[in-house]
Amino acid sequence: GIDVQLDHFYVLDVAWGDLSQGWVIFYGRIDTGDTEKLSNWGPLESYVKSGWPLASDSAKRLHPALASIDCAYHTEETLTFARQCQRQGVKLVPSRGSEHEHMRRGIVRPFKDASKNILRYDMNVDHYKSILHSMLYVTSEPGPGYLHLPADTQDELLIHLSSEEARDIPYKGRRLVIWVNKREQPNHWWDCLVHARNAAELVGVRWLDPAAVRPSRPEGKPVGPMAIRTQY
Repeated sequence: GIDVQLDHFYVLDVAWGDLSQGWVIFYGRIDTGDTEKLSNWGPLESYVKSGWPLASDSAKRLHPALASIDCAYHTEETLTFARQCQRQGVKLVPSRGSEHEHMRRGIVRPFKDASKNILRYDMNVDHYKSILHSMLYVTSEPGPGYLHLPADTQDELLIHLSSEEARDIPYKGRRLVIWVNKREQPNHWWDCLVHARNAAELVGVRWLDPAAVRPSRPEGKPVGPMAIRTQY
């Protein structure tokens, strides 16, 4: 997940396992200078292309299945960067939170940006934040639906991840849960985590299940073509 700022980027990587169990394997800040200038995005491009060395073979690298970058700020530059990355084979999509009514009926929806000829994904951030809050603070035992943090996690990351709270509000005759910043605290890595969850949703992480056993193939040989009797 990537969050665009005035002169830097916040990034956070999550490794996803079976049944939506997650591990935060990296979080950081990439200083670039003015992000309104696309020429300053080089360090971020290097980051999304770098991948991670395998523990079993450091000469091989595992690249992200998908990255989601916030395009609500510096939209034109972000869409251009995302399109450049896609042309180079980098799996990165521009996304943004949406408060429109249509997002209350879904999790994430694609929309084509005609000017940049690229798909932008609008996501229901309140839905994602509720899931992530449960993974961080409700699920108590490692396993399905649990989010692991690095052993050397610093307080700064914890401040970001605990910067918002859920509030129940009336909306058109029903109740909605929305997430708001509690005391104007920094929440950039929290936003990165939301985008990481969005990327996971788009690649189908929640459907991973090691217990799913493929049915055995039936015995015998397939029946060959058979003639169909017809009067035509």
